[in-house]
Amino acid sequence: MSWVDAVSWLTISSLGAGLATLVLIKLLYEYRGKPGANWLLVLSAVQAGFCFSYGLSLVVFDPALRVWFESATWIGMAWTGPLFLAFALEYTGRGNIVRSALYAPIVGVTLLSSGLALTPPLRGLLWTDFEILPSFGSSTVQYTFEPLGYLTVLTVLVTAGIGLLLLLEAILSYGPLYRREATAVGLSVVFPAAGVVMWALDLGPMPQVNLTPTLFLGHVVLDGYAFVGTSIFDSNPTTRRAAEQTAIDDLGMPIMVLDTEKRIVDLNRTAQRLFGSDEPTALRQSITELSEADFDSLGPGDVVTLPFEGRQHEYMLACSPLTDPRGRTVGKTVVFQDITQERQQKQRLEVLNRVIRHNLRNEMTVIQGYAGTIAATPESPAVTEWAETITNSSNRLIDIGEKARDFERIINTDTTSTEIGLQELLNEIRTDLESSAPETTVELSAEPSELGTIRTDPSLFVLVITTLVESTLSHNESPTPAVEISVQRATAEGEAIEISIQDNGAGIPESELAPLRNGSESPLEHGSGVSLWIVYWGVRVLGGELAFESQSTGTTATVSLPQQRVSEQPPDESESREPAL
Repeated sequence: MSWVDAVSWLTISSLGAGLATLVLIKLLYEYRGKPGANWLLVLSAVQAGFCFSYGLSLVVFDPALRVWFESATWIGMAWTGPLFLAFALEYTGRGNIVRSALYAPIVGVTLLSSGLALTPPLRGLLWTDFEILPSFGSSTVQYTFEPLGYLTVLTVLVTAGIGLLLLLEAILSYGPLYRREATAVGLSVVFPAAGVVMWALDLGPMPQVNLTPTLFLGHVVLDGYAFVGTSIFDSNPTTRRAAEQTAIDDLGMPIMVLDTEKRIVDLNRTAQRLFGSDEPTALRQSITELSEADFDSLGPGDVVTLPFEGRQHEYMLACSPLTDPRGRTVGKTVVFQDITQERQQKQRLEVLNRVIRHNLRNEMTVIQGYAGTIAATPESPAVTEWAETITNSSNRLIDIGEKARDFERIINTDTTSTEIGLQELLNEIRTDLESSAPETTVELSAEPSELGTIRTDPSLFVLVITTLVESTLSHNESPTPAVEISVQRATAEGEAIEISIQDNGAGIPESELAPLRNGSESPLEHGSGVSLWIVYWGVRVLGGELAFESQSTGTTATVSLPQQRVSEQPPDESESREPAL
C-alpha cells in the first residue's frame, strides 16, 4: 500500500488539527507575557506536534519506523495535561504553585514517561505487544498498557481535570466577568480528554483508532473563540485574585482567619510578624498557642497587649463571622486594630490637662497668695519664710516645665538602639543623682555576671531610671535618704534585664500609682506630677514593662527591658474601630 492510499479521513483530520493549532499559536503570540499566555503557547506547540506526529504516523507501515512515530505521539500526549494545568494555575492567579515543590511530581512523572518512550530497551515499561492493525486504510496500532503507561495517562487526565476545575471555580467566583472565556477554554478540554479515555481503555469497536488528534479540532475552535471572540487575556482572574490576596496585606493590620475551634486557617504577613511565626508553622494551630494572651476570655470591645517589633502594642479585636452558602458559621475573620497611639494620646492629654488645671493653678495660687501677703506686710519677720515658699513653688513649676520638655522629647524623638555597657549607664545615673541630691546615698547592687552590655537607647534609659529614682525620693521623708538600684537578668539566656529601685522611705503612695495601673486619670484619681507618667511612657517606648510592689518598708519599682532591637517606627495603624470578639 502506498502512502497516497493510506491518506484517510483520520490522517486529514489529524493534520488539519495540527494546522489549526498553528493558526491558534499565531493568534496567541501577541498575548505572550500575559498571565497564562506563555504556558498556553507551549501547550499549543506540543499539541501541534502531537497532531502532526499522529497524522504522519498513519501513512507509515514499517513497524520499526512506526514505533518511533508512536513514541513522539506518546510524548505529546503525556505533556498536554501538565501544561494545561500550568496554564490554568497561572491564568487564575496561582502561578506560584507551578514553581513550587507541589508541581515537581507531575513534571517528574511526565519526564520519566518521555524518557522511557525514547529509550527502546525501556519502552516496554510503558507498553508491550506493539502491532500494526490497519483501520480505514491507515497504519493504526494497538498495544498493551503497562503500569507506568497507565500512570502517564492518569497523570494527563488528572492534571487536565484539575485545570478544568480551576477554570470552573473562576466562573463561579467571579460571575460574568470571565464567564465566556473560562467556559470556552474549559469545555475545549473535554474533547481531547474524551479521546484519551476511549483510546486508553480500548472503548469503541476499533480500539486501535486514537481519535484524540481529531477531537483536538473542537478544542481549537473553542480556544479560538476565547481568544478572538472574547479576548481572554485582555482581562483575567489573576488581577482580581491578586487584589484579593494583596488587599489584606496592604491594610497593614494583623488579620487572621480562624475556624470554629479557633484554629488558624489563614493569616497575613503582618500577623505573622506580630506572633513571630511564619505561615506554614502557624496554620492549624490554635491562636492561644501563639501567645500568652488569654484569647478565650476576650469579649466585644476588649483590648489585648502584645509585643510587636520591640514595643508593647495594644490591639482591639474586631471579628466578622464567616458563613457557608447554607448560612452556617464556619469560622471568623479577626482583625487586630492597633490602638496604641490613640490610648497613649488620650493618656497624655489627660495628664497635661490635669497639670494645667490642677498643678499649675495650685502653685500659682500659692505664689499669688504669699506675694500679696508680702506686699501687704513688708516689715513682717515671716517674710523670709514666705519668700522661701514662693521659691519652692516656682521651682516646682520649673520642674514641671522640664518634665514637659522630657515628655516632648519622648514623643518626638526616634529611639536609637545601641549596644552599651550597663555599668557605664548606671554610673552615669548615680553621678546625676548625687549631683542633683547630694544628701542622698545611691547604691548600685549587681553581681558582675548580671552586668555586661545592654541594647537600648542610652539617653532614654538614663532619663527613665533617673526620673524613677527622683520620683521615689520625692516621697522619702527620711533625714538620710538612700536608694538602692539592683540589676538582674530575667532569664538564664539574658533575654531580658530587670532594674529594681528601692529607697528607705515610706514608698510611693497608692494614689500616685493607681492612675498608672488603670491607664488613665480622672478628676478623683490622679497623680501629683508628671514624673511617673514620664517613666511609664519612656518604658513603653523602650519596649519594656513597669511594675510596682508596695510593702511596709516602701515601694519597689522594677523596669523590665527585653534585649532586642527597638523598632524606630510603629506598624501601620487603622483609625477605625469595630466590635471585638
